[in-house]
Amino acid sequence: MLIPWIPVVAAIAVSPVVEPQFRVSARLQEAPITQGAVFEAVVTLEMPEGWIEGKGLPRPLLQIDAPRNVRPEGREVTEYRQLARNGFLNEPWERIISAGETRIAMRIAGPSHADDRLAFNVVAYVTEGPEGPSRFVRRRVELPLTPGAANESVSNATVSNWGRESGLQIGDEAETFELPRADGSILRLADVIGTKNIIVTTYRAFW
Repeated sequence: MLIPWIPVVAAIAVSPVVEPQFRVSARLQEAPITQGAVFEAVVTLEMPEGWIEGKGLPRPLLQIDAPRNVRPEGREVTEYRQLARNGFLNEPWERIISAGETRIAMRIAGPSHADDRLAFNVVAYVTEGPEGPSRFVRRRVELPLTPGAANESVSNATVSNWGRESGLQIGDEAETFELPRADGSILRLADVIGTKNIIVTTYRAFW
């Protein structure tokens, strides 16, 4: 007895790629941006509802990367007690934000150049609800310093300059350093580099 051939369709369930749903865009006001003037930048964060819930995760952090002639309005916090009360945020160069629009007043303190660019980093630990996996995401959006400029962020940005000075970037070669261990002995990078996996962590206190 012949059994008729029956086509079988295998359904493969693929979980959606949710990280691209964490989007950042920015725009500048339409009014002229001239020396001495205050203008407004608007940073918009879009993410699915419930992404920052549970597990004690911090809210998203916005970092401002501006040319030397541009600075965000607001008092600069440098004194230790003030920093501690403020979760050690380096204001006005960084701040905690929520989904939606964040408006930032910026001042032009000196002559502008044609290649001046303003950038914003948004970094966050996100989780898909209380039971979902957590992941670290980073977005960076850059715009020319011209009225009405607008742009969207790039995923997995490798540039993270912000504030008054540029820091290390992904792919930079580490300088040799020495650090004391808890037992008082000294750890030298030169003694372990190339022989072990190395993780250097810093602890932020804003959560």
